[in-house]
Amino acid sequence: MTETTKLPPKPYTVVADDLVVIEDGVEYRPHAGEKVVFKSRLTVDDYLYSRRRANLNSAALVDAAYADTLWAETLERTAGRIVSHEWTDDDGKLLPPMTVDVLRFLSFEELGWLIQKSSGARSDDESKNALSPSTRPSMGRRASRRTSGSSRGSAKSSDASPRKR
Repeated sequence: MTETTKLPPKPYTVVADDLVVIEDGVEYRPHAGEKVVFKSRLTVDDYLYSRRRANLNSAALVDAAYADTLWAETLERTAGRIVSHEWTDDDGKLLPPMTVDVLRFLSFEELGWLIQKSSGARSDDESKNALSPSTRPSMGRRASRRTSGSSRGSAKSSDASPRKR
């Protein structure tokens, strides 16, 4: 019998080049070239939470306390998925580790970007490498049985602290 080494899930890194903030009609990329590293494993609980969060806008119209609870959970989950980051403030100083308190001081654009990326959204290059044959051996066997012209659909996804204002 072959001995198997158990490896933890590999975190994924996203460069914040696509985070755009518009101020006075001018595009601003506050974190261009800066990286954020996220935990890669999503759980069933993460999925169920994302369904609750999808209803956040309608929940806010009906029950503000429920909406506040969802926002608090969003901040906690987002902070919990960030392994490390290189984000800086407007003066170029490194922001402290991303905690709930730090996330509260980010702009809506920054927080929205982090929420999107923390939920598993990856760049095209990262998506291509996410299920390599070395990590999913069955994918390699399955791919070799495909006949020419057949294709498989795949789910394609795009791949902080107090800030001085």
